[in-house]
Amino acid sequence: MVSFTPSEADIDAFRRDGCICLRGVFTDWIEIIAAGIERNIADPGPMVSPNLDTEGSGRFFDDYCN
Repeated sequence: MVSFTPSEADIDAFRRDGCICLRGVFTDWIEIIAAGIERNIADPGPMVSPNLDTEGSGRFFDDYCN
């Protein structure tokens, strides 16, 4: 797992802007998250709401409280 300590500049930017970009901090989690998303799509819960656009070129998958 990646160890990360924000710099003073990061902290200042967060206080000023309300967010900062943490490039590379979650790199080790990508495969785990992707597997969990695929599992959820394959076996959604009772509150699923698959939203397709009218052109059929994209979607937003929402599975509340999952």
